[in-house]
Amino acid sequence: MPEITFKGTRTDGRCAVTIHGSGEVRDLQPFRKGDGFEWGYAGGGPSALALALCIEALVLAGAERPAAVRRAQDVYQTFKRLVVASLPHDRWTLTADEVRERIFAIEGQRDEDEARGAHPTKEGTGAGAAHVCTTYRAERRSGRRGPGPCANCGRTAEEHVG
Repeated sequence: MPEITFKGTRTDGRCAVTIHGSGEVRDLQPFRKGDGFEWGYAGGGPSALALALCIEALVLAGAERPAAVRRAQDVYQTFKRLVVASLPHDRWTLTADEVRERIFAIEGQRDEDEARGAHPTKEGTGAGAAHVCTTYRAERRSGRRGPGPCANCGRTAEEHVG
């Protein structure tokens, strides 16, 4: 398979990300319509870019799109913090292989943490630490959080942070 690259450029304040490979160039599309891409910090635009990069890299490796989306949704926030937030301001290039390697590393670290009994927290990881679930936090902020376990991860209110 020929090397596939993602190239980000900023021209007159506008960000564009293209996919290059097999003699063709096409635009990277956001997962949600209306999302715009950004990089170099950890906000909404970088989140949209991280999710789109992870999905596309997995699909390019042969994953079915629904499976790629589920997998990307599990890692894109960490990918954003580790990769997208530190991309150079004006232009950058990542290969699809580099994106997948980061995805595998993130998944591997999570597997190790789970095997040790550690759960992600605001402060990092540690055995017996409280778990942070973005679905749970969003439900609490909106007032929709009722009694019972979290619909996303199955943990109780006492096991969550935030």
